[in-house]
Amino acid sequence: MQAITELAIVNRCLASLGESELNSIEGSTNPMVTNARNTLAQVLAQEQSQAWWFNTETVTLNPEPSGRYRASADTLELSSERNCNPGWLTLRGQYLYNTNGGEYYTGSKPIKVRIVRGLGLDEIPYTAKQLIQAATVARYLQNYDGDALKLQQAEDDYQYAYALCMAAHTRAVGANMLGQGEVANQRVRSVVPYSTWRP
Repeated sequence: MQAITELAIVNRCLASLGESELNSIEGSTNPMVTNARNTLAQVLAQEQSQAWWFNTETVTLNPEPSGRYRASADTLELSSERNCNPGWLTLRGQYLYNTNGGEYYTGSKPIKVRIVRGLGLDEIPYTAKQLIQAATVARYLQNYDGDALKLQQAEDDYQYAYALCMAAHTRAVGANMLGQGEVANQRVRSVVPYSTWRP
């Protein structure tokens, strides 16, 4: 199994445009390398914001002296799944916000919320790394108006990687044909495929 690292993904991006691969990306001032790294960072957050099995957690938040609740810096969003957080509870900056009252949510006791974390590339499962790599290459080609055939192949690769990741997600949350109805609908997300979306 080939390791999927930042260097490997950047080299995939460069290769998609016929550029030579690098032995290291540290200290590089090549704008194509910088673009690839920036694209990876954007895709890493975007793909994880969809709330996969590996980055969705139930955590306890303690109130600050002001009574407000601050989420950790790696929190992308509160999970939108029902029966976890009230529908009116969201994030405003890094603080919990009450959209029903139009003010920051305050209290005096610890509360549990379900959050979606933005993890580093080295912290996510291999199937998720495959998804991130495929999405990064596809976005990179779009940024450079890459060859139509190469872009189609990159989008096909994304669809395959997405299917693998969704299969792992489905296994992890235990969703199957026996889990019909609302519970199953909450567990299996319906996400717009990358190939039908353009930045």
